[in-house]
Amino acid sequence: MQHYFADVAWQRTLQKFIALYKERRDAMLAALDEFFPPEATWTHPAGGMFLWITLPDYMDTDSMLAEALESGVTYVPGNSFFPDGKTGRNSMRVNFSFETPESITEAIRRLAKVIEERLELYRVFIEAGALPGYDRKDAAMDENATSWRTSSSTPSRTRKRSCRPAKAMPSRSRSPRRR
Repeated sequence: MQHYFADVAWQRTLQKFIALYKERRDAMLAALDEFFPPEATWTHPAGGMFLWITLPDYMDTDSMLAEALESGVTYVPGNSFFPDGKTGRNSMRVNFSFETPESITEAIRRLAKVIEERLELYRVFIEAGALPGYDRKDAAMDENATSWRTSSSTPSRTRKRSCRPAKAMPSRSRSPRRR
């Protein structure tokens, strides 16, 4: 084993994958900025191969998964990462390690379309007063009347988050098994 770690070939391979994942992560972040609605937020990871995307709390990524699959994209619904199966239902984990930057951009465009279609439905419900807990002001049309925005959103659309887990994010540590 000492021979393996003393060999520099694995270090070159590691650097190759770091550069590759960075390129793919950056492609996904750029596509999210370009295609995702302003209501969405996401992490900006310093490492790894996943992003965590959060949608408005009335969205359910578990029920939206079938539509995404029909569009040729997939993700892991956020509630899969919580023991109660309910927390994180408006979130998703997406992977950027396998596909090319071009494929990632296309996948994010398709996923954004699925999300936008679902958001449009919710915006109609909010506007009609049919979604409990939300006012019509929560679904205000923006000044150019081509897209919706929530009344609390900021014009800057700053949506990148640090890679520190939010309070509701699941822990990656595992507890020891009991015998």
